[in-house]
Amino acid sequence: MPHATRPSYFRSLSSSSQKDKPRLYIGLYPRCSGHDGCDAYHWTLVTGPATPARKDITTRHHLAHTGSHTVLGNDSQHSLYHGDDLIDRPHAQAELLVRITVAKVVDNERLQTVLQNLRVRSRVGNDCTEPSTCAQWVKDAFVALRADSSCLKSLLDIEDWDVIERMAREYCRGKRREGRFSNDAMDWWRRENVSTFNAWENRETTV
Repeated sequence: MPHATRPSYFRSLSSSSQKDKPRLYIGLYPRCSGHDGCDAYHWTLVTGPATPARKDITTRHHLAHTGSHTVLGNDSQHSLYHGDDLIDRPHAQAELLVRITVAKVVDNERLQTVLQNLRVRSRVGNDCTEPSTCAQWVKDAFVALRADSSCLKSLLDIEDWDVIERMAREYCRGKRREGRFSNDAMDWWRRENVSTFNAWENRETTV
């Protein structure tokens, strides 16, 4: 379980704002295919309701790798932003390993606009030394959303990203050690719920 890294006053966000606001989560999926530079997880942003009891639309925002091919003699790797409603993709919801709550969404339309306009780093030959991976894109997206004054309400700032990333990895490793993702996990956990850790409250909200 992640250790406390933020002051206790971080809890004030929950008590001082509307509890039915959709949340912005960092979502980790198992990686099903290889891509240069990517780690063990497929990193995504997820916007959705604050509690499993609510059935509001949940949307996954992520970088989709379209593979590699040759352009004018150079190797080219293409990555595209993709947003999809998980209510229409139940298998994608079921495959979500964990979520880290990082903000409340104030303006969802503005959030989608920022993500759609976010530059996706690409690589053609050696022209770009730092192409986008899913993890890099999520970081860039979080930074862009926090830099925008109208998208989110959060006590986490741009400089907190390293803490958030470490928290997500530690939390996912901890759930794996507990057997959360094993085939017989249904005996212990409700599979329709996603294990969720609130970053600013520094506590688990859904096991």
